[in-house]
Amino acid sequence: MAIRLSLPTEPYDIDLGLGVTVTVRPLTTALYQSAEYSARRRLDGLVQSIEAIEAVGGKVDDLLDLQDPAGREGTFMYLKAQEMAKLAITHWEGVVGQEDAPEPVSPEAVERLMAINNMAEAFMAGYTAQIGDLYVEGKPLPGEPNGTLAPPGEATAPDVPQPLEKTPTPIPDASAAPSK
Repeated sequence: MAIRLSLPTEPYDIDLGLGVTVTVRPLTTALYQSAEYSARRRLDGLVQSIEAIEAVGGKVDDLLDLQDPAGREGTFMYLKAQEMAKLAITHWEGVVGQEDAPEPVSPEAVERLMAINNMAEAFMAGYTAQIGDLYVEGKPLPGEPNGTLAPPGEATAPDVPQPLEKTPTPIPDASAAPSK
């Protein structure tokens, strides 16, 4: 197995559908990790803000429950898409603002675009596709029904003794008196 070091090094376009195309800078480890870090910090800030609001009797109704793992993870993924898009998108076509005038790329406008679920999903899928392509190039073997890469019936470690056959131990009858 080998890894091909031919990831994009120049900006490229991603078609998000609905007439929207974004130009992005190449995905790097630093960009990915920075976006993830920023999203975690924003999520932590939201949790603290909600706790502060609730501590004085306020209520926040329009957010998912951030104490629930699903709500927390969903919010994190949303924030991660926003942060990654803000770092990556340098230009776009098909995004308009008020009066149908082209909307310039800005952090606020990118956040609004990523608030549209199918735009965020298409962006993340298109932008991180190169990561998945690395796994495909490695051409892993398909797993067998026994859950390993070994053909069914073959031991994966030939020097390991096969398990002993076990005969079931009968369960004593609870009504029987114990023998002495």
